[in-house]
Amino acid sequence: MTVQTAVTPGGSRAYVDVRPGELLPQDVPTVEVEALLRQGRIAAVQPKPEPEPVAQRPAKSAAKGEWVAYAVSQGLEQGEAEALKRDELVALFEDGGGE
Repeated sequence: MTVQTAVTPGGSRAYVDVRPGELLPQDVPTVEVEALLRQGRIAAVQPKPEPEPVAQRPAKSAAKGEWVAYAVSQGLEQGEAEALKRDELVALFEDGGGE
């Protein structure tokens, strides 16, 4: 498929060939992209979700709230985590436990 793309900042345009499965260049005019989508010649690409940040294990002396948040990030239900004492949460995740 051939699409129009920018060549210079001044507005000169060129036509480039794009193979099936390739992403369109960023500077293809919006109007052309919308037309290609309507015609079914291209499909919208869904962005990959950002990976969840790995929660860092709190210090043993951290407040219970930090331990609850950490426990929930590791898959424990919020209510279960809140029902445990801070020292129980620490013990649950000590030496790689719970991971």
